[in-house]
Amino acid sequence: MPPGGDHLDAMSLLVSGGVGGAAFWLAVYPIDSVKTRIQVQTMSGPQPGFTAMFLQIVRSEGVGALYRGLTPTVFRAFPANGALFLAYEWTKRALEEAASTTRNSTE
Repeated sequence: MPPGGDHLDAMSLLVSGGVGGAAFWLAVYPIDSVKTRIQVQTMSGPQPGFTAMFLQIVRSEGVGALYRGLTPTVFRAFPANGALFLAYEWTKRALEEAASTTRNSTE
């Protein structure tokens, strides 16, 4: 936080949201990859469960297959989550100021 203040500037909010979004996808992407495989292959009939599909992918294609396509996802997530975080914080700040103004004018 800036000295003497309790609000981050716009760039700090954008970067914070972007890093948060990228970290989210780094953690969740393998699970999402397995889910997507199950969804696609279910069109051709019943498929094994999550754990069996996970093990099948790792054994036949290696751990890297769970992260295939991560780069474009992170490049998309960084600005999207940064903008979302910024919009949320600015909206929250504006509503708090409006509530404070309203509260002060009624006293």
